[in-house]
Amino acid sequence: MTIPEARLPEALRAGFDTSQDLVVSTQRIRSELGHQETVPRAEAIRRTIEWERANSPGEIELAELTIHWKMPSCAVRSALKAYWVPTCISSSPGSCWGGELLKSTDQRAVELLRAARKLGMEVEDIQVLADAGNLIARLLPYPIVARVSTLFGDEDPVYWRNVLAREVKVSLHLKQQGVPVVVPTNEANPGPHPVGDTWFSLWEYVPPVHLSDPSPHEALHLLRGLEAGMLTYPGALPLLGAWAPVSEFMAQLLKTDDKDIRSLAEFWRTVDRQLSGIPGEQLTAAHGDAHLGNLIPGPSGWLWTDFEDSSLMPKFWDLAAAVGRTFLLGEARGTSESLIRGVLGEQPDGEQLRAFSLALAARAILSISSNLALALHGHSDLVLARRRLDNGLKLLEQLCSGQTSLPWH
Repeated sequence: MTIPEARLPEALRAGFDTSQDLVVSTQRIRSELGHQETVPRAEAIRRTIEWERANSPGEIELAELTIHWKMPSCAVRSALKAYWVPTCISSSPGSCWGGELLKSTDQRAVELLRAARKLGMEVEDIQVLADAGNLIARLLPYPIVARVSTLFGDEDPVYWRNVLAREVKVSLHLKQQGVPVVVPTNEANPGPHPVGDTWFSLWEYVPPVHLSDPSPHEALHLLRGLEAGMLTYPGALPLLGAWAPVSEFMAQLLKTDDKDIRSLAEFWRTVDRQLSGIPGEQLTAAHGDAHLGNLIPGPSGWLWTDFEDSSLMPKFWDLAAAVGRTFLLGEARGTSESLIRGVLGEQPDGEQLRAFSLALAARAILSISSNLALALHGHSDLVLARRRLDNGLKLLEQLCSGQTSLPWH
C-alpha cells in the first residue's frame, strides 16, 4: 500500500526524495571503528515489546492509524518460492485464501531465540534471511539456519511438523546418495522442534558465494543425480502432493470473468482427470519443485534445496519443472533442450513423449495459476503473469492435442 507523504504524521515523513533509490549502510563504522550493537537484536525487540505493553499511549483513533494487510493464500507459498532463496514454502490441505498472518517477523524471531536456547544452544542473535511463506533465520554465532513454518489463518501446525520432518529425511537420504543438497545441521538435533504455535527445523548455513549459472551439461548432471537419488528414497511421500495447490488457485481465479482463465480451467480439468487416473505404483518420487531457481550456490558448488513439495508424481515431473520457464517465458532454451534430450534421449518413443507432455502440461498449469493468483493479489508482476498465461494456453493446446513431437519442433 502506498500513502502520499502529505497524509503521514510529521514524525513518519522521510524528508528526502523517495522517488529514487537510497542505500544506507553502517559497514564503514563497523569496519573502521569496530562498532557493534551492545544489545542483541532479538533481545532489543523483546525489551521494546515489553516497554510498549507497559506504556500504552492511551486512546488512539484506530481508523486513522491502522493499515490492513491482506495476506496471500497459504497455497500461494508455492508461488512465493520464486522470490526468496533459500526458502521453505509449500501448501497444505484445507488452507484458506487470504488468511491473516498470525504473528509478525519480530515476534517469531523472539520466539525462535527462546526456543533455540531451550535446546541448549547459546544463541546470541537472530539474523532474518527471508520471510516469505516461512521464516528463514540464522542462529548467530552458529553456522545454522532455522526454517520456521509460518501459519496463516487456521492452518494445522501438525501438518507442518510432518512436512518439515519429511524434508529433513529426504535431504539426509539424498546426502547419503551423494546428491549435492543443503543438509540438516549436524551440530544439533535438526528437528522439527516446537516454537510458539508452530515448528522449526535446523539446517547447515551455506555462506553466499558467486557462481556462474550452471552450464547445460552441469544442469543435466545435477538433475540426473537428483532424480536418481529420489528414486531410492525409502520413506512415504504424499500422492500428487506438488499438484495439490492447483485446485485452490483455480477456485480463486474462476471468480474472475476472464475467458482466458476459463480456457485454462478446461485444460486444468482435463489434466487433473489424467493425473488422478495414474495408478499409484506408476508414480515416482520427485523433488516436486525442481526448477533451477532451487539450486543455490555454495563453496562446494550448486546445491539443491526446498524439499517441502517432495511427493509421488508422474514420470518426468522434475524435468518438466526444470524446463518450464523456457516454454512459458522463453528463457534458457539451450539448457532446457539439453535437459530434455539428456533425459528422454535423442529419439524418444511415443510413450515417453506422452508422459513428458502430461508432466509439462501439469507443471505449466501449476506455474500459470500460482503466479496469476499471486499477481491478482498484488504480490507479483501482473504483466509477466499474463504473459505466462498467453504462452501457456498455446503450449497447452499443443500438449493436449495428442501430438507426439516436442513443442518446439
